[in-house]
Amino acid sequence: MHAWIMYVRFHNNASIQIKRAWVFHMALLFLNVLTTLLALVFYAGMDQCSQECAEGSSAAYIDLPIWLSREIVASILPILPVLSGMMLTISSKFSPILKWSSLYSNAEQIKSEINMYRARVGDYTPRVKNNIDIMSKVLNAKLCHLFSYSSR
Repeated sequence: MHAWIMYVRFHNNASIQIKRAWVFHMALLFLNVLTTLLALVFYAGMDQCSQECAEGSSAAYIDLPIWLSREIVASILPILPVLSGMMLTISSKFSPILKWSSLYSNAEQIKSEINMYRARVGDYTPRVKNNIDIMSKVLNAKLCHLFSYSSR
């Protein structure tokens, strides 16, 4: 019963670690894609602005939503690679994939040992030779004890 409890604990913890790994990877992917898109929008706007300013046009901005103004993009853009690096460092420090693989492997090893015990194979094979030796010693002891009483 204790082995099954260990199996369930390892299996549940492995599930938690794989979910954490998925969250870390999705967050990293999102941050990297967001950084790239914002950089493209920002620098495409700069190119358009420099071309229009060279032509003497008064429209110096790309039409962006208010929440994506050039000032906001310019202030967020240097922060995103730092956040991405921090997420990558956290992910490599906690290494949920390695924890998952270790926990899952141990859970399966425990399950294998449980099944070997239930099937009485491998190390769990009944030792016939030892049982015969023990039974013969017990029988010899009993016979010796009987003969010692009969000879009196």
